[in-house]
Amino acid sequence: GLALDFVGKGGDGGQNNTGIEFRDASVTTDGMINLNGTGGEGTNIKKAIGVILGQVADEMIDDQIMGKLVGGSIFITGKGGTSNLHRNALDQNGKDTFGKTANNVGVVINQYELDANTGSLSVTGSGGELIVHKNKDEDQKISPNKESTAFKLEGLTINASKTTSSQATFLKGSGGKPISGSKNSGTTITNSTIKSATSTVTSTGPVI
Repeated sequence: GLALDFVGKGGDGGQNNTGIEFRDASVTTDGMINLNGTGGEGTNIKKAIGVILGQVADEMIDDQIMGKLVGGSIFITGKGGTSNLHRNALDQNGKDTFGKTANNVGVVINQYELDANTGSLSVTGSGGELIVHKNKDEDQKISPNKESTAFKLEGLTINASKTTSSQATFLKGSGGKPISGSKNSGTTITNSTIKSATSTVTSTGPVI
């Protein structure tokens, strides 16, 4: 059948470099829905998520559903971007951007609904990467403790959401490439309902 294809790639530089972002937006079709998003790359990036459906975690609104994708089948692929960590990289206000949250998750589904009403649902997310800027300056030496509080490189996170498919459901997340370790899990599902064919699983805690 017919397909709706959405492809996005975040730019290089700046602070917010998400590939595809749906906020308060819904899509309905009888055919296939394909989303393929890749986060951008830059120095001390704040957010370079591959695909966001709904809200990022710090913007949640009373657990209400903020939008939905409804199609025959749904395929989503997202890859987080790359943050080049660099001290003394100043923003337009003259403030050092080092230590800003590098939110480079592959796919974020938060307060959203997915309904593959005649076919399968597939979501695959890969976390992004951190690179320490190579500089012989003593100022560029970055402690592991500082790094570990400055990034999210999870593959796939689903929270306060609902997914339904009349056939198979495939959910896969692969953590990114950290330097010292932090939020780097593969797949995390919280407070969500996953329904596939005639089986329903309800999550009230993290599934990793």
